[in-house]
Amino acid sequence: MRGKLILISLIVMITFMGCNKVKTIEDLNGVEVTFKKETQLLVRDNGIGSVRAGETVEVIAENFMKFQIKKKNGDIGWIKRSNMPIGKTAKVGRRKDWGDRSLYSEAVYNPYNAGDKIISEFDKSYDGEEVIILNDMENGGHHWAQIKLPDGKTAWTLVRYLEPFGKLGETASQNRFNGGNLWVYNYNKLLNKGNGKDTKWLVKKYGIPSGKIEKLNGKDFGAYYYENIELFKGKGSGRVVQFEVKDDVIINVNITGFSDGKISAWLPLSKMMRGFGFGNTYRNLPNILFGINSAFEADGPIDKILPGILFIPLKLVIAIIAIALALIYTMLPIFLVTLIVSIRSMNKDVSTGSLILIQGILGVLLGHLWFLFLIYHDSYFYQEPFLAILFLPIIGSSIIAFMMKTLEYNRCEKCNYWGGFGIGSIWLNRHTSTKTTTTKTYKGDILKDTKVNKKTTITDTFKDLRKCANCGHEWSIIREETK
Repeated sequence: MRGKLILISLIVMITFMGCNKVKTIEDLNGVEVTFKKETQLLVRDNGIGSVRAGETVEVIAENFMKFQIKKKNGDIGWIKRSNMPIGKTAKVGRRKDWGDRSLYSEAVYNPYNAGDKIISEFDKSYDGEEVIILNDMENGGHHWAQIKLPDGKTAWTLVRYLEPFGKLGETASQNRFNGGNLWVYNYNKLLNKGNGKDTKWLVKKYGIPSGKIEKLNGKDFGAYYYENIELFKGKGSGRVVQFEVKDDVIINVNITGFSDGKISAWLPLSKMMRGFGFGNTYRNLPNILFGINSAFEADGPIDKILPGILFIPLKLVIAIIAIALALIYTMLPIFLVTLIVSIRSMNKDVSTGSLILIQGILGVLLGHLWFLFLIYHDSYFYQEPFLAILFLPIIGSSIIAFMMKTLEYNRCEKCNYWGGFGIGSIWLNRHTSTKTTTTKTYKGDILKDTKVNKKTTITDTFKDLRKCANCGHEWSIIREETK
């Protein structure tokens, strides 16, 4: 058992380590292939060039929707998987790291030939079979391939279930060659950082580009395209960054695929926190939350080592520990402020009012800055910002409010001792408000039904009376109850 635990620890550590970077574009090795029809060269959904019919290229990577190719002139980009290498042998199967990625229901339809069999997402009986690609097409928003089965019959399947290029694309990431690293910049910061640098610096810093064009149409310069950089400009951002390059030197930076409305960009101090110097380094450090997810996933390395009777309870315990650590981590500044206020509250020279102000103002300010830091510079919360919203603003504000209320009720405002206790409450008044909504149901132009809904809210106001056990001072606090 001890040996297994050591092995589990090693596996978790290995999952934190990024893959080695390919140092230069010349290092890329792929599978040489000729596609039968002209297709657009893409970076994400942006067209940057084309591949001619009959042009021989190297396929250097793939994900479940696209192939990444390298042309003879050095251009790099992605093409849709609907453009399959006709006549090539392929294997039927699902890449484990992509999952099933079901995009359609069980009621699949035949896109081309009514007599052909459909191999659907639920049919795994052909996994591992070698087939011949006969035809391909895009239909209904899906990419299909017609294949010849070992028994000579033909069938159709989604192209993402075919592996025509062996083991070259073992990850779905479009950042296969840069270890999955991500960077966040304000536009002017990246412009000043990149201008005048050479392309060797660019590839060393950000990895192999997702796309590369030797000469842009009508221009005397080319471009490198990166999808692993989020660039903010004003209140918007873009995830496809174009470095204009002339004579292997960066001359300008642009954003393609620009989004005008990035909610986080409207938050106070967000620009300052995006420019935090250590942020990009921090984001690309090994992340324990990702490591735990990878190590304990179903059919993962630990699942294979431990028998099921041990794996499930161990996974549950690890999940509870991970949630507890995530809560402490995400609300770290609020816990620290609360701890400082608690310690300072034992000093009788510090007023209760000042402690309440410190807890409220400092807790909210540091909590807000930490929230921005997490969603920009923590690799887990960068991809899961709604979890950061759940943990920090919602739970964090509850902790701040609880501590402020505790100080107000239990620490004497006169002698600054913890000794307050209740001596009663006085009802002051009641406020009642009613909100009326009307719902009308029509059949064509004829009114069939009208419903009137009324919602009444009652708010009672009380005066809670408190007394200090140390000095006898009495004070009151206004409280409202709504129902």
